[in-house]
Amino acid sequence: MENRGVKIGFLVFAAACFVGLGAWKVGERASRADQEQAAVVNPARVSGPAAAFDLENWNGKRGSLADYRGRWVLLNFWATWCTSCAEELPSMSMMNRAFVKKGLDVVAISVDEDWAPVKAFFPHGAPSFRILLDPKGKVATQYGTVKFPETFLIDPQGQLKAKFIGPRDWMDPRIISYFERLVEAK
Repeated sequence: MENRGVKIGFLVFAAACFVGLGAWKVGERASRADQEQAAVVNPARVSGPAAAFDLENWNGKRGSLADYRGRWVLLNFWATWCTSCAEELPSMSMMNRAFVKKGLDVVAISVDEDWAPVKAFFPHGAPSFRILLDPKGKVATQYGTVKFPETFLIDPQGQLKAKFIGPRDWMDPRIISYFERLVEAK
């Protein structure tokens, strides 16, 4: 009889340990997920003046950073051969539509060698945001871009504020909330 009580006690103890271990693992996964989600929204902080640029736009005219003085700019460096870039561009276009009237413009600088692959990439015409061409990658180099996509946030005074490394879903509610707070604080 005493042996049976020990066995039951051991089983209860083992079950409690198992449940505790499971809860710890779930908490560990949740913590890791929270960190990954925070990285979606929390960009690297950067500062200093944004490098000026003057590049050709979709229509063969010139586009420069000075064109956006007084507005927030989300400056994206990308290429047609970059699959991560291709994945984020549709949400970037939607974001531009949502924020352009609020004082934020999306500008995408392609580092492709010429317009042919860029225009083929958008078979229905130019997207809702501005596209400029940096065929020699000089502007990308000025910004210290090391991989694609990389996106910089520039304030209305032309100062760098943030750097997003890698692709994003720009319509993620957390990102939308981040930018809504930003443009409202203007």
